Amino acid sequence: MRKFFRVGLAFLLLGVFSVPAESAPADKSAEGWRLSLPGYVYRFPRDHGAHPAFRTEWWYTTGHLRATSGRRYAFMLTFFRTGLRPPDPKAPPRKSRWALRNLYFAHFALLDVETGKHRYLERFSRGALDEAGALEGELDVWLGDWRLKGEERNGGHIIRLSAEEKE
Repeated sequence: MRKFFRVGLAFLLLGVFSVPAESAPADKSAEGWRLSLPGYVYRFPRDHGAHPAFRTEWWYTTGHLRATSGRRYAFMLTFFRTGLRPPDPKAPPRKSRWALRNLYFAHFALLDVETGKHRYLERFSRGALDEAGALEGELDVWLGDWRLKGEERNGGHIIRLSAEEKE
């Protein structure tokens, strides 16, 4: 009888500790991030902007350039945002400019089409103090002095970045 009681108690405790205190809604992960599910209706230009309820997102652009000398280049610029904690509408707003909400990464690659020489630069930031960020509702993402911004007048994009050549 005593052996049965121990086994029964073990199963009872296992059952108690395995029941989640609060189950996640069907459209959210267990951590509280929104899930990317079928049926979302996209609206542009709004959806070019940030979606803080999702844990990960990125903005990616590629293109071709021609120097005044006629030399051709191809480029790729990507900004990444990864959320550290999901937004909580019940929590008081975090007022500190040092508050850590997201991490931002950016990658720029340039290919000299004639020579095949490939160069790249990368950056990262915690996003505090407006070092990096992404606006909701419009395309405007930045990391330091690198920026990708939607241009409303003609529907194009403005890319701004600087780099120093390293030997």
